[in-house]
Amino acid sequence: MNTCQKKFAMLSVGLLSLLGCNAQRKPADIMQFLDVPQLSRLVSTGGLHATSPVATAAGTFHNPAVVSDSISGSVDLGIAPVADGIKYISAATAHNVKGLGTFALGIQFAGYGDFVRTDEEGNELGSFGARETAFYLTYCRRMAPCLMLGATLKPMFSTMDNETAIGLALDIGADISGADGRLKAGLVFRNAGGIIKNYSGDESHSKIPFDIRTTVCYKAENAPFRILFTLKDLTKWDLRTSSKKLNGVDNFFRHTIWGLEFTPVKSFYFGLGYDQRRRRELRSSQTGGMAGISWGLGLKISNIEVQYAHNRYHVAGSLNSITLSTNWRRLSGR
Repeated sequence: MNTCQKKFAMLSVGLLSLLGCNAQRKPADIMQFLDVPQLSRLVSTGGLHATSPVATAAGTFHNPAVVSDSISGSVDLGIAPVADGIKYISAATAHNVKGLGTFALGIQFAGYGDFVRTDEEGNELGSFGARETAFYLTYCRRMAPCLMLGATLKPMFSTMDNETAIGLALDIGADISGADGRLKAGLVFRNAGGIIKNYSGDESHSKIPFDIRTTVCYKAENAPFRILFTLKDLTKWDLRTSSKKLNGVDNFFRHTIWGLEFTPVKSFYFGLGYDQRRRRELRSSQTGGMAGISWGLGLKISNIEVQYAHNRYHVAGSLNSITLSTNWRRLSGR
């Protein structure tokens, strides 16, 4: 067993042990925009995976360890309009410093549109807005030929009318690649932190959505597709939403995301994903529809890649995500 295989085995044992976690947590009431996936390529295969088939700056939104020294100069811009003025915008870039590691900067913004302000009698007094922003300060370093470790510090701000809440969180991640690059595994501890300043007089908004996730990504030899499998919500095993107990099989699959990516050529991919928890909790009572199912595609022309993903949350709404990726070093010939 070589060094990389040993690291894979050690990571697998650690990941399996996480399945025994049953730490109860209260639902997060604030900064939930952090759980909106930002990289369209991963959105198409299900959402917040802990590793990515291709390293890119926007991958730091999912796991700080997925960037590498080979993507220095990478720039990603993303937008995901929803409805009624709601939109998610993100941007990220990465730069490698020889001998030190790779640094990345990112911003994630959620705008919720305008709301009508009224008095106690219902008289309109104008309007107000609501928005949330998080800044990503990432450092990643290659610890071995097959192992990357990274951390992201995330100051975040939530504004509702004239009230502002401030939070600070830390992501810690690991990404392991097989010697031939066909097998990858990622582990991330997301949003470890808390609220520094709350909305005045509000004690209910005190948590941010901490989670532990792990992903295995496998590309079959000489086959044009990859399979992604993610375990999520590992800080709370029982995912029931009512007093009715879930059967063990259904409860387990609510912790999973399944993804398939078809890549017939290097410049094109098509992705398909399935999230069991989203489907069970957000489908309509009459029909399941497409809730929990996502798909997307990407095309690279010269040094610019365009990615699109459609993530079905409910029969009443979906998330359409677009990401533009390039590398300024290659554009400038450096």
